[in-house]
Amino acid sequence: MLYTIRDIISLYLGVQKIDESYQRGLLTVDALDFKGKRVGYCWVTRPKNSQILKLADIIVEKDWRSKGTGTLLMQRTLNWARRLKARKIEGYITASDFKETPWVIEWYRSFGFRILPPVAEDHSEAICRLELDLV
Repeated sequence: MLYTIRDIISLYLGVQKIDESYQRGLLTVDALDFKGKRVGYCWVTRPKNSQILKLADIIVEKDWRSKGTGTLLMQRTLNWARRLKARKIEGYITASDFKETPWVIEWYRSFGFRILPPVAEDHSEAICRLELDLV
């Protein structure tokens, strides 16, 4: 069954602290379908006292791709990051990300992300680094 963006009746933000001993925060933005099933999500971590957020993951179920679900998730995530007064958001694209969604680099560019060579701290399979200044 194929769904449209109109099927999403709830996009909500939830902030949770995870493992206080590590002093890390996790921002989760979920997209839900009309039955309340999660059809996509975006996770961003915020190390304590840091103004740089780390884009950990953005996933959209296959039936919901190319319908604006990922764009809606990213827009809400970036709005939330700006309210946090974060200075920058960083992430990376892996070879498997690119293989599954070959348009992903241009999609990130559409939000203003710079596409840079990966650095040592990125995932070992990273093919490029993402950076977006929020201020």
